[in-house]
Amino acid sequence: MSGNFLNTTFCPEKPRSLSGRYSFYFLVALNFLISVFFILSSCKSKSHQPPVETDTPTTGELTISADESFAPVVSDEVNNFENIYAQAKIHVNFKPEPDAVSDLINNRVREIVIARKLTNDELSYLRKDYPPRQIMMGIDAVVFIVNKQNADTSFRYDQVVDILSGKILDWKEISNQSSLGKLSIIFDNKRSSMFRYLKEDVLKGKPISPQAFAVDSNEAVISYVEKDPAAIGVIGASRIITLGDTAAKIILTKVKVAGISNQDTAGKEIFYHPFHEELMRKQYPFLRGLYIISREEYAGLGTGFATYVASDEGQTIVERSGLVPAKQPLRIIELKNEF
Repeated sequence: MSGNFLNTTFCPEKPRSLSGRYSFYFLVALNFLISVFFILSSCKSKSHQPPVETDTPTTGELTISADESFAPVVSDEVNNFENIYAQAKIHVNFKPEPDAVSDLINNRVREIVIARKLTNDELSYLRKDYPPRQIMMGIDAVVFIVNKQNADTSFRYDQVVDILSGKILDWKEISNQSSLGKLSIIFDNKRSSMFRYLKEDVLKGKPISPQAFAVDSNEAVISYVEKDPAAIGVIGASRIITLGDTAAKIILTKVKVAGISNQDTAGKEIFYHPFHEELMRKQYPFLRGLYIISREEYAGLGTGFATYVASDEGQTIVERSGLVPAKQPLRIIELKNEF
């Protein structure tokens, strides 16, 4: 009877020597290891197959995930891009920041828009030989709003930190003349990028005040503050200073926007507001970057959209949406000799 390994013959009449047994087992093990090697090599090569290119920078369909806090600016960018390139269709899923990052890491989307870069831990889940491109598309401001009846509309930077951390819990600790009582801080969502930014970047990981509450949207934050004189709301700048937007102007009739002193001007009583000119000069203290992050491995629609957002036209949309563009759009001024 012939075996499967190098035609080894099994003979019951003649016992195999000890060395022969070792040779036989060695060949069995070697054959097994070679088989495993080819199986693993096959799996590895399949996992690194180049993606099927079904789109180009200006045609095809693409689904991206974006931080829901930036729905206005992302929607404007997508709409304008599609108006220019009629054969392109971009579907946007607006969701909390952690869910958008999860979509990218788990390869559910090729591109996301969030208010930070990826962490080293998050990058470790992606291909080392093809790291994602992280492009800053603008700078957002974290805005603090108060009720129309509230006489306190200016805060020092350190006061804001103490309010967020729970060191300040009553309006009398800000102004002895205030009769508003205990203050409350209203966020859009405890899983939002706004909450994460204040907890990690401003409070350096310390807990948020026990008097902080989350509702379900920026619109709900504005509505809550409009009705509660003791509340402080936290929203994004694009909700209230979109240039030429009627809805943004209406919001400013319902609530007041607080001025905040910069860390560098502590004690000088110089307060800055998250409005266009002061944001462009980056004097307002609570700023955060907005990034478009792509793991696209070829020049597809994600690349085309990211390129458009970074262009002069795309940056003009960023500025019009109330954010600071990552680069100043080029403005051509024609000078005439005659009038």
